[in-house]
Amino acid sequence: MNIRKLVVEDNPSFEQEVYEFGENHPKLMITAGIHGDEVAGIAIAYEMIELLNNTELKKGSIKIMPKCNPVATRVFNRTSFYDDVDMNRIFPGNEIEGPTYKAAKNVWNEASDMDIIIDLHCANQYSIPYILSVYDEFPEVLSVINHLPLKNLVQSSGLRGQFFVESIYQRKQKSFIIELPSGSSKGAIKNTYVFECIDALKSLFIALGFIEGEAIYNPPIYYGEIFDVKTSNSGLFKPIKSSGDEVKKGELIGKIGNTEIIANIDSKIHFIIPDSYVYKGDSIYSYIVRKETQALNLGGNHDKTN
Repeated sequence: MNIRKLVVEDNPSFEQEVYEFGENHPKLMITAGIHGDEVAGIAIAYEMIELLNNTELKKGSIKIMPKCNPVATRVFNRTSFYDDVDMNRIFPGNEIEGPTYKAAKNVWNEASDMDIIIDLHCANQYSIPYILSVYDEFPEVLSVINHLPLKNLVQSSGLRGQFFVESIYQRKQKSFIIELPSGSSKGAIKNTYVFECIDALKSLFIALGFIEGEAIYNPPIYYGEIFDVKTSNSGLFKPIKSSGDEVKKGELIGKIGNTEIIANIDSKIHFIIPDSYVYKGDSIYSYIVRKETQALNLGGNHDKTN
């Protein structure tokens, strides 16, 4: 294992850790802590460092940056208190603007020759876990994602400035996000999902030939983009369904007073809030719709199914 520290000069300066295992291609990179409050990814990154430090690579190399935004991570905040800039909206970063731009540039430079990039994040605490990718435009990424035994693959809107989006658009790297539910308080994680992700990454390393072992082949179900549902009135929202539930068009999702919230399409609930007082325009749940196309082979070709 090789450990390096990248210094971002400021007052005071700070460091980003880089852990490297092996050399040559294929090259895989795991990043975490781009948002400092999303600590499940950081925990997973350090677990993978421990695994790789005690495992011989069969081929290729793996690089891990567990705390890409260390100042934000230190205070469990999405952004750094140096400049309050969202790192995952400014890639590839630059050397001219503030410290977050410089830190983003370091991450971008470290990823310059990567073949595969996995960026670990957290969604809200009520979300299901999912993989996020622009797989409609870049189906070649499915040759990696199909080896991840995680349940849900969601289509990204491709918002520019995100690390994985710029990596796939500018460099044609096979890049994607794994989103896990966040914990219920700062620094908290949900162990079930963290361990599930660790096992999935181990299986991926095996399937791609980085390490020895027996891989699990259980590719995700493909979904479109996330649709957010906002309230049209105020009151006490009482959900009937739960995150991850499959619902049919016309099914009852919940109620606000006497007003019924009805599913407008066959879908899966991406997240739903618990019993809560809400105001008009508040987000109460989101959903994803299963794709009519599903890549059935490891190459990621789209074969029609329904």
